[in-house]
Amino acid sequence: MPVREVNEMLGTHIQKVKDRRKTQQWESGIEGFLSAYVGELSLVRNPEKAFRRAIEWTPFPLREEWEKIIRGMDQGSSLDEGIARFSQKAGSPLLTRVGSGLIHLSREGVSPSSIAAITRIRDDVRAQERNTLRAFSQRLTILTLVFIAGSALIPAFVLSFITIGSTFLDTQWSPEQILLLTLVGFPLLDVVMLAWVWFQSPIPLPVEKDSTSPLPNKCIRWRERWDTILRANEIRGGWSSLFRSSVIEGASLFLVGWSAYLMIRPPGIEPLFVVGCGAVFPFFANLAWQGKRFQDETKRMEQQGLDSLLYWSALPSSWSFERKLEAIAEQSLSPIRGEWERVTHRIGKGEKVEDALASFAHERESLLLERMRRVLIQGYSSGIPLHDECARLAGEGMDRQALLDERQSSLLIEKYTLLGAGGIVVPLILGLSTGMVDQFTQGLEFDAIQPALLSAAQIGTRGYLLIYSILASSFVGLIEGDVRRFPMYAIWLLPLNQFLYWIASNYSA
Repeated sequence: MPVREVNEMLGTHIQKVKDRRKTQQWESGIEGFLSAYVGELSLVRNPEKAFRRAIEWTPFPLREEWEKIIRGMDQGSSLDEGIARFSQKAGSPLLTRVGSGLIHLSREGVSPSSIAAITRIRDDVRAQERNTLRAFSQRLTILTLVFIAGSALIPAFVLSFITIGSTFLDTQWSPEQILLLTLVGFPLLDVVMLAWVWFQSPIPLPVEKDSTSPLPNKCIRWRERWDTILRANEIRGGWSSLFRSSVIEGASLFLVGWSAYLMIRPPGIEPLFVVGCGAVFPFFANLAWQGKRFQDETKRMEQQGLDSLLYWSALPSSWSFERKLEAIAEQSLSPIRGEWERVTHRIGKGEKVEDALASFAHERESLLLERMRRVLIQGYSSGIPLHDECARLAGEGMDRQALLDERQSSLLIEKYTLLGAGGIVVPLILGLSTGMVDQFTQGLEFDAIQPALLSAAQIGTRGYLLIYSILASSFVGLIEGDVRRFPMYAIWLLPLNQFLYWIASNYSA
């Protein structure tokens, strides 16, 4: 077959895979859009206006497609035409059904029956996603065994066969070939297995990506975002305070590690590696800790926000809006109580209710808290009673949180499987294999040992562990929807797997 035809076939297959993945990402975000759309319809009773508002709560990349429809509407196209074009492009039965429901509602107008039809579609989407998560959980055990076998057992067996077999067999392996196998061949095998696991995994909800801004602007926004997170965690100095403390901790860790190295001088531990880990480990460790602390507190605030909505729906309708806010602030628990108290304090100083609510948990960037704030502002501005809407939003939020928790639980198992394999299982297996090979060859004659092969195998194995740590950390970032988070995990895996490999290879029986 000509090379040109092979390239065309390969390009066509790759494009089909990309299209399929893109469609799966659209489907993963449709539940969030439908939940927001149903809520907006109950407030505005206008399909187009509700569609525009619901886009703000739609996950990427589906949000980008809906924004294209909005731009077409601004240029004179209708909502029906935009949805029909998207449904045809997607080629998904689920998205086609959603598109048909949206078109029907747009043509027939908002009514209890049309809202109920969209609600049924949303419930079906949730049920389908739960079934997908359960099926994935059942396959996860097999995926884990296959991945560990491919990333640890196969390299260990192959390297053991090459090094031991070279003592009494004519294997024709050179040190260069061993390095090529360990530093290129085995990582490629891991990439293939990770890609296979990736296509079997539930689609994560990706974070918003700003691909148009220059790199310096992205770095500035990244630093500003972390400064906001750190100040929300009650670190007064923000980013500068964390950086200074990390430098001090890194210098201290380096001095301790360097002193231990000079006293013990363990074989196989490079000083440069000790210096690098001591310099950057505290910084990324602090970022990881502060990020987790911020996420945990945000999650508690979301749960407390749902409780606040339920409490609001039970308050007497005769109470004023300001009195209800004061009652919510009195009965709420920390940390959300501080947000309600700031709102009531600002209102008490004469600030408008809309302006006081505008800053409610703004730094959290939580869709649930943002929707809750928006509903309260809309209700106050329009004078619409919010008892039913708050109860509906609370029930909606609880259902969605349960679905997100189930999704997160499934991905969490996969995440810690990768981290556990990269940090513990793989280096221990390879280290034990290396130690047994060394013991086997100690009793052989020098000419039969071929020390060049043994040295190449050990260097290649340690290099493979470094590459594997980066691959596993990057894949965990993909699972979480943001591959840029891989340094948070790599900084833990890189020293851990090297240390365990050294322990297993030097102290194996």
